This record gives sequence, C-alpha cells and structure tokens, in this order.
Amino acid sequence: MTTNEDNSPPPSPPSPPATPATLTTSPGPLGLAIRWIELIGLYWVIPFLVDFTQRWQGRLLIPALMVCGIVLFVWLWFDKTFDRKSLWNFKAYKKALPRILVTSALAFGVMLGFSYWLTTQEWAPTYGRVLLDFSEIGWFLLVILVLYPLFSVYPQEIILRTFFFHRYGPIFKNPWATMVASALTFAWVHVIFVADKGDPLQWIPGYVCVPGGLLFGYTYMRT
Repeated sequence: MTTNEDNSPPPSPPSPPATPATLTTSPGPLGLAIRWIELIGLYWVIPFLVDFTQRWQGRLLIPALMVCGIVLFVWLWFDKTFDRKSLWNFKAYKKALPRILVTSALAFGVMLGFSYWLTTQEWAPTYGRVLLDFSEIGWFLLVILVLYPLFSVYPQEIILRTFFFHRYGPIFKNPWATMVASALTFAWVHVIFVADKGDPLQWIPGYVCVPGGLLFGYTYMRT
C-alpha cells in the first residue's frame, strides 16, 4: 500500500534570490510624472519665486546652496540605487585631470581675453579693470578662489549634476538629453539671480553657463 508521503511530489528546488530592488532604476508612469513636477518645481519655479526676494539673496544664497547640497548628499548616500563612488570618484578624476586642466586653462584664457576687451570699451570701462587689476580686489579674490569651490562649486555639482543625473535621468531616457537639460537648468539658476536685469553685462554668466554646463555635464558622464 502506497502512503501519501510516497505519492507526494518531490520537493521543488529552492527559488533563486529575488532581484534586489536597488537595481530597479526606471520608475513607472506615475513616478516619471512626479519627477517631472519635482524638476520643474525645484529647479525652475522655486528659483523664479526666490528672485522676488532680492533683498535677502546676497545673504542667504550661499547658505541655502550649502544646505541644499548637504541634504542631497545625504539623500544620495542613503539611496540604495545610487553608486556612492560618484560622489568622489578619485580614480576617474585622476585619469581625466590632464583634460580638465587643459580645458580650465583655455576657459581662463578666454575669460581673461574678454576682460581685457572690456577695458577697451567706453561703455563698460570698469568691469574688465576689476578683473585685471589685483589692487582693486586684493586678498578678497584669493579668499574667493579658496572658499568658493568648497562652499559653492561642490554643492552646485551635487545639485545640478550628481543628483540631477541620478534622479531625473530616467525621464529623459538618454544621458545626452539629460546633459542638455542639466546645462539649461544650470544657466537658468544663474540668470534668474542676476541682480540688475537691466544691465546686459550681468547676463553674461547665464550665457556662459550653457556651454559651461554642457562641459561640466560631459565631464560628469565621463568620470
């Protein structure tokens, strides 16, 4: 007589481990819609609204930038879908350092030449002279050169490249499209904070930020 145990099917082999959720980086339609709203609100609408508080911009802009950079750094650090080495990829940076130095030297040369050209223009005699005459800016320039990368450049890199590419890359599908969107956003947040919008020279940083943003975005993708 055959027992029930003899008739029972053989035990099924153990199922393979489930694919970790950390590998799922493409959100569904609702997630994409939410990220579009985030992108437009955080990077375009809020800077536009902050522009109406110009009285406090000079005092709060850098602290706000640092706070945002820290918050997004922590967000990325605890986001399991994010590769933390993107925050300090020294190996790739070392490899790209020669190209970065050459590009920076060329950019500095262009800016210096443009500043010199401004000194020859009667309608803008002071802009270029301030950049070329160290006696007018003294040690303040050295302080800016030392502190600006720490308190402004790196937070901007976190906000406008690292977080932007990671969070909003899926809605553009293509890294090149993400790079263009990042560059345009980079230019927008510089243009919108122009103090005197009636002065065409103060719009120059915004215009320069488009090719600059493309260059920074391309460097981020490469490194």
